Amino acid sequence: PVGNESELRKLPSKGTVEKYLNMFKDQEVIDCQEIDGSRYKYLKEKVSQSKFKASIEVLHDLCVLKKKREISASERKLLNSLEEKLVPELSHISDLGQDEVQNRIHFVA
Repeated sequence: PVGNESELRKLPSKGTVEKYLNMFKDQEVIDCQEIDGSRYKYLKEKVSQSKFKASIEVLHDLCVLKKKREISASERKLLNSLEEKLVPELSHISDLGQDEVQNRIHFVA
């Protein structure tokens, strides 16, 4: 059963998803460079906005930080959670397989 309709978020178009996937080619963080306080708390709050773009940006930044080995255990859990949620959505919208989406997210293109 679906909860409150306000909890649903609008999914982007195929073209927008392709643009988001191309964003993963850039291996510089988008939004984590000048944060006052806990980076995890900031990223968690950003994801809680329920905006697709915000979730993609957090996923991107966490993938970049993981590759640079600058990720905490709580950030790793957030990364895994976002992957479980976003990879199937990105795959469905873009008509790509989940493995291909995973490869593009983790810079294996």
